[in-house]
Amino acid sequence: MLSSKTGATVTVAIIGPYNWNCDSWWYWNQKAIEIAVKNINNSPLILPNVTIEIKRFNDNDKPVCFENPGYAIATAYDIVTNFPDVIGVMGDLGSLETLADAEVYGLNDIPICTGSEYHQRFWKSSNYPTYFQMFGYTGFAESIALL
Repeated sequence: MLSSKTGATVTVAIIGPYNWNCDSWWYWNQKAIEIAVKNINNSPLILPNVTIEIKRFNDNDKPVCFENPGYAIATAYDIVTNFPDVIGVMGDLGSLETLADAEVYGLNDIPICTGSEYHQRFWKSSNYPTYFQMFGYTGFAESIALL
């Protein structure tokens, strides 16, 4: 990632199902995040003197895209325990996974932003203090800019 900025570097995690059953849908979400990060890093007006780096994490070990909250929690725990440079998380697919890992990130004061998850439990924001989402199925381009 090229950037003309000098100064701090921050890391944002992209989590998602890196398996072939979700590749086309997830591919475009990743591309939106990558484009947003590139635009931010190349702009002297947005986060001046800060460069964003991306780390990718797989939170799905099943041959399907959704309904694997246990693995999502394990991935979230790995991120908060072993990657102290991660200041925010983008992604995850499926409400069950997001409900699970949003609690882990909330307990560790790490913001998590998603683009498409929906569950009525998210309506009570005090239960998920660092979770926020874009309007359903609109993608991540704006999310990374907010993060």
